[in-house]
Amino acid sequence: MAEFDRAGVWQERNKNIFRGSLERALELIDLTVADPRWATERRMLLGLRDEVASFYAGTRTESVSLLSRTL
Repeated sequence: MAEFDRAGVWQERNKNIFRGSLERALELIDLTVADPRWATERRMLLGLRDEVASFYAGTRTESVSLLSRTL
């Protein structure tokens, strides 16, 4: 997902852009969860959402780029 890559670039450079990228990623995940075509993948998507939220909240501090590598 491009937002994870964008967040990785800005994680150490600009916290506002970093958080904005994570906000957009959360929005996109929420839209995907709401789409019935993804119902069978809902648990995985909600797990991903939890991980993104951890970075957004600051409880995870390692490189956010691991999210894009995981996908």
